[in-house]
Amino acid sequence: MIMNLKNKKIGIWGFGIVGASVFNYVKNFTNYVQILDKKEHPEIEVIIQTPESLEKFLEENDYIIPSPGIPLHNYKNYQHKFLCELDLFIPNYQNSIIAVTGTAGKTTITT
Repeated sequence: MIMNLKNKKIGIWGFGIVGASVFNYVKNFTNYVQILDKKEHPEIEVIIQTPESLEKFLEENDYIIPSPGIPLHNYKNYQHKFLCELDLFIPNYQNSIIAVTGTAGKTTITT
């Protein structure tokens, strides 16, 4: 998979728990990270999502990590840019992993 993120433009679409974790990880590999979210976050620079800013965001970034739950079916022209957070983390982790993924039920199953 990818793992050469050096000098790549990384877009993080959504700045919740996953987006913040991805940001903390990828900032070690590149100085170019954009965050697109529907709301402001005082602790970090965020592009507020509008139809225009979303289109520009999708065009400008080499790789885009969307938050879980963002429906991507309307963005087929950009599917070659989409990665999930596991695409970034797993190749650099050598121990066993138990992962609970998906958009619903993670809290219930892990509790």
